[in-house]
Amino acid sequence: MTRRTGTALLALGVLVGLAPAARGQAEWLGLDGVKRWVYRDGEGVERSAAVVRNEPAAGDRPACIVVEEGGSGGTTELWYAGLPDGLALVRKTTRNAAGTLDWGIVAPCLLLKRPSDKGDRWTYGDRGKGGRERVYEVEHLGTETIEVPAGRHECIVLRMTWNAGDEPVPNVAPTQVVRTLWLARGTGLVRERVDSVGGPGGATQWSRELVRVER
Repeated sequence: MTRRTGTALLALGVLVGLAPAARGQAEWLGLDGVKRWVYRDGEGVERSAAVVRNEPAAGDRPACIVVEEGGSGGTTELWYAGLPDGLALVRKTTRNAAGTLDWGIVAPCLLLKRPSDKGDRWTYGDRGKGGRERVYEVEHLGTETIEVPAGRHECIVLRMTWNAGDEPVPNVAPTQVVRTLWLARGTGLVRERVDSVGGPGGATQWSRELVRVER
């Protein structure tokens, strides 16, 4: 079991271990000094996320910083790594009363490409639980200054699009999911919105905004 120490030192240690070109991008997730984030969703529920540890490189897996998020379905760990191409999510697990689920990421999920600017697009692939290949497209929408409960932030805006569902359903349109992220340098995720269109459930939306940060 990994012992928790000062999270600011954890973040610094991981930044030193990242590929040099990726260190600046880690700032866009707040991995360079934020200890804890508190978010409020559209229903008024507050949940937090925190840097909990760093993981040294092992085998083919690069050094990672691990962020833990609480949610209605359990506690999720997100493993981020700095790669020559940019900042990527390389592992995701969820722990609840039923046990621990490893989401089985088979290739790095490139969240922020290096370099990237307004109008740039890139893709990465993964597989759903049924083994069906899924392609994610990310587009850099530019910058936007927004106001959230945690204050005013100048952000870059990323839009991620993919078709959900592991297997096609007869006579039902595939569910297209659009996830929009507002990221502020030195703070990380400030706002997130997920729009789901199509499929048996019709259109749905989920969002959250940053309430406060602890440094």
